[in-house]
Parts: sequence; structure tokens; C-alpha cells
Amino acid sequence: MEGWSLKFLLDTHAALWLVIDSPKLGKKARRALTRAAAGQLAMSDVSLFELAQLDRKGTISLAPSAAVFLGDLAQRLVVLPIDGEIAADAAHLALAQGDPFDRLIVATARRHRLTLISRDAKITDAELVSVLW
Repeated sequence: MEGWSLKFLLDTHAALWLVIDSPKLGKKARRALTRAAAGQLAMSDVSLFELAQLDRKGTISLAPSAAVFLGDLAQRLVVLPIDGEIAADAAHLALAQGDPFDRLIVATARRHRLTLISRDAKITDAELVSVLW
């Protein structure tokens, strides 16, 4: 993490909505992200895979291609890899859902002590990490 002053971890939907400038991004989240300096915004590496899966299924369309879109996204945000601590934490979280992507994203935010940008009410309600939306 050398050279970074990370502050926020973006949930998959938040990362997507930030880069496409979607009005779906929460007002508080948008304000915080607009004020954030370079090197303060991160995403979990699993979000890249989650977006690729959504594109493959036709749920979203990443243009001009998934590879180009995801490459550009990875250049805009710090991509944090899963490590052993994150994997173990994710497996044991008291989270009211089994979605492995959400579990890994929450565990990544916890591991790096970052505020999670997410609209997911189940994550917010679990109070496992600071959430902003």
C-alpha cells in the first residue's frame, strides 16, 4: 500500500456507478468520492470478476468490451487483492447473506480499515464496517 492514502473501498455497484457517472450513486457517497484525492479510492479485486460475470450474463454491458472497461476501471482505483486474512474473515463474518463477493468486499474493507461505499442495507445493518451511502 506504499504511496497510497486509502480512505474508501467501493462496493462493486458503487465502482461501476462512479465511473459511468450514474445518478444511482448516493448523494453522500458522491460528495465524498468527489472530494477524495487520487490514491484514496480502492476496490476489491473480486469486483472486477463480479462485473465481468454480470457482463457475461447480460445484466450489464461493459463497453467497448469487458476487458477494456475493467482495465480502465483498474487504472482509476487502487485494486486490493484478497489475502489469507481477508479470506478467513470473509468466511466467518456475521453477515445475513451468503454472497461471496459481498463477504470478500466487507472483509477487505475491514482488513484495510476503510469506509465502504455501498447501498447494500444488509451490509449496513450488520455493522461490521463503516458504510457510507
